[in-house]
Amino acid sequence: MKSIDEMDMKSKLKYSIEKQENDLRCERCGNLYDYVRFSNGSEVRIGCDCEMIELAKNSTSRYKDKIKCGKINSIFNHSMLNDDLKNATFDNYIPPNENLTRSKQII
Repeated sequence: MKSIDEMDMKSKLKYSIEKQENDLRCERCGNLYDYVRFSNGSEVRIGCDCEMIELAKNSTSRYKDKIKCGKINSIFNHSMLNDDLKNATFDNYIPPNENLTRSKQII
């Protein structure tokens, strides 16, 4: 791997490099990477895929959740519920007797 010095990046950086280590092995993904810490506190692991793997997992999870929500909405849209039931909430429910009034207050 080329170090940041070899790529002549040092002169182009906004923040100065505080620490740099090359050819480290990541314990999680097993890749070799270069570690750089900048004066603003940010850290970069060039060559390590762990961050990208985590982003991919999160993206996949969000996509699956979106698909699942779409399926649920599709089922509700095709159901035989009338509009009164679709719009029913605890706030707009008017209990017909005292027992249901107390039950609503408890809920």
